[in-house]
Amino acid sequence: MPTPAALEASRQSPPARTVTAPGVRRRPVPHAAPPLVGQPGAVTSVFHHLSPDQGVLDLVLVDDGRRVPTAPTVPLPEIRAWSTRYVVVLLEVLEGRRPVQQLLRWSTPETYAGVQRRSVLAARLRARRPGRPGARAPRVLSVHTCCPAERVVEVSAVVHDGEKVRAYALRVEGRPDRWRVSAMELG
Repeated sequence: MPTPAALEASRQSPPARTVTAPGVRRRPVPHAAPPLVGQPGAVTSVFHHLSPDQGVLDLVLVDDGRRVPTAPTVPLPEIRAWSTRYVVVLLEVLEGRRPVQQLLRWSTPETYAGVQRRSVLAARLRARRPGRPGARAPRVLSVHTCCPAERVVEVSAVVHDGEKVRAYALRVEGRPDRWRVSAMELG
Protein backbone atom coordinates (compact mmCIF):
# COMPACT_ATOMS: atom_id res chain seq x y z
CA MET A 1 0.00 0.00 0.00
CA PRO A 2 1.54 3.35 -1.06
CA THR A 3 2.14 5.91 1.63
CA PRO A 4 0.35 9.30 1.50
CA ALA A 5 3.64 11.04 0.62
CA ALA A 6 4.17 8.69 -2.35
CA LEU A 7 0.61 9.33 -3.57
CA GLU A 8 1.12 13.07 -3.35
CA ALA A 9 4.42 12.84 -5.29
CA SER A 10 2.79 10.78 -8.05
CA ARG A 11 0.01 13.36 -8.47
CA GLN A 12 2.46 16.24 -8.82
CA SER A 13 4.78 14.78 -11.52
CA PRO A 14 3.47 12.71 -14.40
CA PRO A 15 5.29 9.47 -15.17
CA ALA A 16 8.24 9.80 -17.57
CA ARG A 17 7.55 8.87 -21.20
CA THR A 18 9.86 8.26 -24.08
CA VAL A 19 9.21 10.55 -27.00
CA THR A 20 9.74 9.40 -30.57
CA ALA A 21 9.32 11.28 -33.80
CA PRO A 22 5.93 10.75 -35.42
CA GLY A 23 5.94 8.06 -38.10
CA VAL A 24 9.28 6.52 -37.05
CA ARG A 25 9.14 2.78 -36.53
CA ARG A 26 11.82 0.26 -35.85
CA ARG A 27 11.89 -2.60 -38.31
CA PRO A 28 14.23 -5.58 -38.49
CA VAL A 29 16.95 -5.34 -41.12
CA PRO A 30 16.56 -8.03 -43.79
CA HIS A 31 19.52 -10.23 -44.57
CA ALA A 32 21.29 -8.90 -47.65
CA ALA A 33 23.29 -12.05 -48.33
CA PRO A 34 22.25 -15.68 -48.69
CA PRO A 35 22.52 -17.77 -45.53
CA LEU A 36 25.90 -19.28 -44.79
CA VAL A 37 26.27 -22.92 -45.72
CA GLY A 38 28.91 -25.01 -44.01
CA GLN A 39 31.65 -23.70 -41.74
CA PRO A 40 32.22 -19.96 -41.27
CA GLY A 41 34.86 -18.71 -43.71
CA ALA A 42 34.55 -21.76 -45.95
CA VAL A 43 33.84 -21.12 -49.62
CA THR A 44 30.85 -23.04 -50.82
CA SER A 45 29.26 -23.12 -54.22
CA VAL A 46 26.03 -21.25 -54.81
CA PHE A 47 24.96 -23.87 -57.32
CA HIS A 48 23.07 -25.65 -54.58
CA HIS A 49 20.87 -22.55 -54.40
CA LEU A 50 20.93 -21.19 -57.97
CA SER A 51 20.75 -22.79 -61.35
CA PRO A 52 23.55 -22.04 -63.83
CA ASP A 53 21.06 -19.90 -65.75
CA GLN A 54 20.09 -17.89 -62.63
CA GLY A 55 16.46 -18.88 -62.91
CA VAL A 56 16.07 -17.78 -66.54
CA LEU A 57 13.51 -19.94 -68.29
CA ASP A 58 12.88 -20.30 -72.00
CA LEU A 59 9.50 -18.85 -72.87
CA VAL A 60 7.71 -21.07 -75.37
CA LEU A 61 4.31 -20.19 -76.75
CA VAL A 62 1.92 -22.77 -78.11
CA ASP A 63 0.37 -21.81 -81.44
CA ASP A 64 -1.97 -24.31 -83.15
CA GLY A 65 -0.25 -27.20 -81.38
CA ARG A 66 3.23 -26.18 -82.62
CA ARG A 67 5.96 -24.93 -80.33
CA VAL A 68 7.17 -21.51 -81.40
CA PRO A 69 10.24 -20.06 -79.67
CA THR A 70 9.87 -16.39 -78.80
CA ALA A 71 13.41 -15.44 -79.89
CA PRO A 72 15.47 -16.72 -82.80
CA THR A 73 18.75 -18.49 -82.17
CA VAL A 74 21.30 -15.86 -81.21
CA PRO A 75 24.72 -16.03 -82.90
CA LEU A 76 27.64 -16.17 -80.49
CA PRO A 77 29.63 -12.95 -80.05
CA GLU A 78 33.12 -12.61 -81.50
CA ILE A 79 35.39 -14.63 -79.18
CA ARG A 80 38.33 -12.21 -78.87
CA ALA A 81 36.16 -9.29 -77.80
CA TRP A 82 34.08 -11.53 -75.52
CA SER A 83 37.10 -13.13 -73.82
CA THR A 84 38.78 -9.75 -73.38
CA ARG A 85 35.68 -8.46 -71.63
CA TYR A 86 35.48 -11.63 -69.48
CA VAL A 87 39.11 -11.18 -68.34
CA VAL A 88 38.45 -7.51 -67.52
CA VAL A 89 35.42 -8.47 -65.42
CA LEU A 90 37.45 -11.25 -63.78
CA LEU A 91 40.15 -8.74 -62.83
CA GLU A 92 37.53 -6.41 -61.38
CA VAL A 93 36.05 -9.29 -59.35
CA LEU A 94 39.47 -10.21 -57.95
CA GLU A 95 40.09 -6.54 -57.07
CA GLY A 96 36.78 -6.36 -55.21
CA ARG A 97 35.24 -3.82 -57.60
CA ARG A 98 32.51 -6.24 -58.78
CA PRO A 99 30.60 -9.05 -57.10
CA VAL A 100 31.63 -12.54 -58.15
CA GLN A 101 28.01 -13.37 -59.06
CA GLN A 102 28.39 -11.40 -62.28
CA LEU A 103 30.42 -14.31 -63.71
CA LEU A 104 27.85 -16.97 -62.81
CA ARG A 105 26.13 -17.22 -66.21
CA TRP A 106 29.42 -17.22 -68.09
CA SER A 107 31.23 -19.94 -66.08
CA THR A 108 30.74 -23.63 -65.40
CA PRO A 109 30.09 -24.60 -61.75
CA GLU A 110 33.69 -25.74 -61.22
CA THR A 111 35.16 -22.58 -62.74
CA TYR A 112 32.78 -20.38 -60.77
CA ALA A 113 33.73 -22.12 -57.50
CA GLY A 114 37.40 -21.46 -58.30
CA VAL A 115 36.71 -17.77 -58.93
CA GLN A 116 34.81 -17.62 -55.63
CA ARG A 117 37.81 -19.09 -53.77
CA ARG A 118 40.24 -16.69 -55.45
CA SER A 119 38.05 -13.67 -54.72
CA VAL A 120 37.89 -14.61 -51.01
CA LEU A 121 41.68 -15.01 -50.90
CA ALA A 122 42.18 -11.72 -52.75
CA ALA A 123 39.89 -9.96 -50.26
CA ARG A 124 41.96 -11.33 -47.37
CA LEU A 125 45.18 -10.11 -49.00
CA ARG A 126 43.68 -6.65 -49.59
CA ALA A 127 42.66 -6.48 -45.93
CA ARG A 128 46.21 -7.29 -44.79
CA ARG A 129 47.89 -4.65 -46.90
CA PRO A 130 46.03 -1.43 -47.48
CA GLY A 131 45.77 -0.01 -50.99
CA ARG A 132 48.71 1.76 -52.45
CA PRO A 133 47.78 5.19 -53.80
CA GLY A 134 50.18 4.93 -56.76
CA ALA A 135 49.00 1.51 -57.98
CA ARG A 136 47.64 1.43 -61.50
CA ALA A 137 44.42 -0.27 -62.46
CA PRO A 138 44.89 -3.71 -64.06
CA ARG A 139 44.60 -3.91 -67.82
CA VAL A 140 44.62 -6.57 -70.53
CA LEU A 141 47.71 -6.23 -72.71
CA SER A 142 46.95 -8.93 -75.31
CA VAL A 143 44.56 -11.79 -76.06
CA HIS A 144 45.31 -14.81 -78.27
CA THR A 145 42.82 -17.50 -79.32
CA CYS A 146 43.10 -21.04 -80.65
CA CYS A 147 40.25 -23.34 -81.76
CA PRO A 148 41.12 -27.01 -81.03
CA ALA A 149 37.57 -28.22 -81.76
CA GLU A 150 34.27 -26.93 -83.03
CA ARG A 151 32.70 -24.46 -80.56
CA VAL A 152 35.72 -24.77 -78.25
CA VAL A 153 38.25 -21.95 -77.94
CA GLU A 154 41.39 -21.77 -75.84
CA VAL A 155 42.25 -18.21 -74.86
CA SER A 156 45.51 -16.90 -73.46
CA ALA A 157 45.66 -13.37 -72.09
CA VAL A 158 48.55 -11.26 -70.87
CA VAL A 159 47.49 -8.96 -68.04
CA HIS A 160 49.28 -6.21 -66.14
CA ASP A 161 47.68 -6.23 -62.70
CA GLY A 162 49.25 -3.01 -61.44
CA GLU A 163 52.34 -4.75 -60.04
CA LYS A 164 53.27 -7.66 -62.29
CA VAL A 165 52.59 -8.99 -65.75
CA ARG A 166 50.64 -12.23 -65.51
CA ALA A 167 49.30 -14.87 -67.91
CA TYR A 168 45.71 -16.09 -67.86
CA ALA A 169 44.48 -19.15 -69.76
CA LEU A 170 40.80 -19.93 -70.39
CA ARG A 171 38.97 -22.75 -72.13
CA VAL A 172 35.73 -21.39 -73.53
CA GLU A 173 32.93 -23.58 -74.87
CA GLY A 174 30.06 -22.40 -77.03
CA ARG A 175 26.55 -23.18 -75.89
CA PRO A 176 23.58 -22.52 -78.17
CA ASP A 177 23.09 -19.01 -76.79
CA ARG A 178 26.40 -17.92 -75.18
CA TRP A 179 30.06 -18.63 -74.50
CA ARG A 180 30.93 -20.26 -71.19
CA VAL A 181 34.33 -20.64 -69.48
CA SER A 182 34.89 -24.28 -68.56
CA ALA A 183 38.50 -24.13 -67.29
CA MET A 184 40.80 -21.39 -66.06
CA GLU A 185 44.42 -21.00 -65.01
CA LEU A 186 45.66 -17.74 -63.55
CA GLY A 187 49.39 -17.00 -63.39
